[in-house]
Amino acid sequence: MVRRSTVLLVCLVSLVFLTFGCATTVSVRHLVPAQIDMSSHRGIAVTSTEPYLFGFFNRPASVVKDYTGKSGYRISSGFGAFTEDSVARHVTNTLVSALEGTDYFHILPPSQTDTIVKGKNLGYSTSDLLVRNSMDALFSTSIEYLGIDEYIYAVDKKVTLTHDPVTGVQLPTPVVQIVQVYYLKQKVTLTFRYEIADVRTGKIITSRSQNSEYEQSIDLTQKPKTGYFAPSLEPVINDMLDEIVRPLVKKIAPRWETTTLSLMSNKPERPSIEYAWEEVRRGNLFIALEAFEEEWQRSRHIPSGYNAALVMEAMAQTVEDLQKAIDLMQKVYQASGNSKIYTTLRTMRQRLEDQRLAESQIMGTSW
Repeated sequence: MVRRSTVLLVCLVSLVFLTFGCATTVSVRHLVPAQIDMSSHRGIAVTSTEPYLFGFFNRPASVVKDYTGKSGYRISSGFGAFTEDSVARHVTNTLVSALEGTDYFHILPPSQTDTIVKGKNLGYSTSDLLVRNSMDALFSTSIEYLGIDEYIYAVDKKVTLTHDPVTGVQLPTPVVQIVQVYYLKQKVTLTFRYEIADVRTGKIITSRSQNSEYEQSIDLTQKPKTGYFAPSLEPVINDMLDEIVRPLVKKIAPRWETTTLSLMSNKPERPSIEYAWEEVRRGNLFIALEAFEEEWQRSRHIPSGYNAALVMEAMAQTVEDLQKAIDLMQKVYQASGNSKIYTTLRTMRQRLEDQRLAESQIMGTSW
């Protein structure tokens, strides 16, 4: 039993050396193209996000509603007086930061864009001024809807009493009682809209409205009857908006991703080549590649050929290097007929295709 535990521990520790379980792995860093081609719209003017405007009758109450009518709790709302403005500023900052973080776009910040879009432009049109600032697209966002619902409700629960709730004296026999437990419910529903338009033609490049919902229940048993503030909903709303904005930016800019690939084990075993796996774990990919390639050329050892192709891809600096790795994997598949190798080959081809498309987007040659 001790020996078995030791083996398992060794496998876990080996994760540090780029392994999953006990399988040796390599990491492949590759470009992923943007889903929406913005290669001809690299200059983006970003407006401030428009906050949702509550009316007089639909603004969240400052005190949480008590649907039971008898809980005795008086709870202050988790939605503050200026939360709608604060979350709009947050999503503006998040969007600008995410766009700048791509190193793909040239950004005109909201402070300047708002002045151009909303200000008096001395006879120039908004389009003229944006073009003069080397902008290609206008990125507008708004919180179209923000619904807040907070209320107190009760749930009947069976409680087994073993002691008198007043005196604390142990009861001769346990007593089952039905008691009401009060909860605070907080719900948030929002709709976020974005639009990217060509500044010269006004043509919409992409636009969409996205919905998001959140709710939580809080047991009020240990909470004070008065003076209790519901948890702030501002960070919750910020997180909901972040989950929309960050994936959105990924859709419009090519990006780097890292994929971890498992090497094939040494089966059928070649003791003379065993050291190559250890070299991979040590990060000595050049030595490992040389060993795998030599064994593949010498004996057509399938694991060696397969691993050589993966290590070659991990070391690739150009699309030509990637193509060489694919060509080798093609030969390994033809020699083996293995369906797993074919799946890997298809995935490698897709990564190469993605790499080429992403590079064309970066160079501005996609169409």
